[in-house]
Amino acid sequence: MDASGFASLAEHFRDRTVVTYDPRGIGRSERTDDAGESTPEQHADDLHRLIAALGGGPVDLFASSGGAVNALALVVRPDFDALRAASTRIVIGVGAESEGELAHRAGAAVAERLGTKAVTFPSHHGGFLGGEFGWGGDPDAFAVTLRQVLAG
Repeated sequence: MDASGFASLAEHFRDRTVVTYDPRGIGRSERTDDAGESTPEQHADDLHRLIAALGGGPVDLFASSGGAVNALALVVRPDFDALRAASTRIVIGVGAESEGELAHRAGAAVAERLGTKAVTFPSHHGGFLGGEFGWGGDPDAFAVTLRQVLAG
């Protein structure tokens, strides 16, 4: 999804600097090569360069769905150590409707391996949406939960 899908959620964080972007080949980010789909590693490289261009961190990165795969590809990069050491937090949003499904189980397993507690966000897979793409979630409740997670 492009940056416009995070507009409703971003509205709840006016007290923070929020950066959204269009991933490679999506939305306003037009591909200039003939390659097919981008890999998670390419997206992770793009994220790494974006974070570096913004000053290098620390950052709080919220990711959902395919963005979660890209965020996980980012944190396993050897050159991510400097950002990781700077207390960068990555929050992967999985909605309540996925409980028992692969996405929920995987998120819980990753949280456990990282020594943290998994938090289930309210609503559904697009719970942060406020009508973007014709799909409404509960961005108000989603933002409350995200703030609680970010506060630790």
